[in-house]
Amino acid sequence: MGSGTNKEGSQMGRTIMVLQRDRVEDRTWRNIWKNLMPYRIEIFCWQVLHERVAVKQELAKKNLIDQEAAVCGLFKNESELVRHLFFHCLEVWHVWMRWCSEWGVTWVVLEDLVISFNTWNAGPVRKGEFKIWCMAFYAILWSVWLYRNDMVFRRATWNADQVFELVKLKVATWAQAKWPFEYGVVLDTFRYPAEGTMVKKRKITRIVEEWSKPHKG
Repeated sequence: MGSGTNKEGSQMGRTIMVLQRDRVEDRTWRNIWKNLMPYRIEIFCWQVLHERVAVKQELAKKNLIDQEAAVCGLFKNESELVRHLFFHCLEVWHVWMRWCSEWGVTWVVLEDLVISFNTWNAGPVRKGEFKIWCMAFYAILWSVWLYRNDMVFRRATWNADQVFELVKLKVATWAQAKWPFEYGVVLDTFRYPAEGTMVKKRKITRIVEEWSKPHKG
């Protein structure tokens, strides 16, 4: 009796875990493919969350580069893993924290990157600014990747301030392209991403003239 009960309990536990994982994946799928920015950026975000980006450590696994060369260009003591490059590296973390600081939001990266993404999308921001907040996650990932590539291929030097400015520019440009009548000019969104970015939709004023019977001529 006890053995059967334990087996049933174990089976139920596995079923609950599968259902919970499916719900998380479903929520993540909806959050990623929101059509907030160019499709290739959404694909890149998906790749990051599933750790399928061609960082140095992945190249070393395929023997494309030496293991000694698979180190983070920002923090030489660490291997360039996906989670390290985009989240755990202290230099990159400054960019995340600066964005959160300007919004007055506290956010932490969990071990599970997918869950971390979902917690970002549940951020306590005002409804009118929520789309801008969601865009920032993609913009930070993409900006870090672009700057990292400049460091690898063009010998650029890491500059967190420049990366942060690039993040704001990406968000402002995407917002202006996506909702030209909902947001102000790109420069305003760039300067104040968390303040006054959302404006009311412009109302189209129609001039209505009363019809009158034409005069007999």
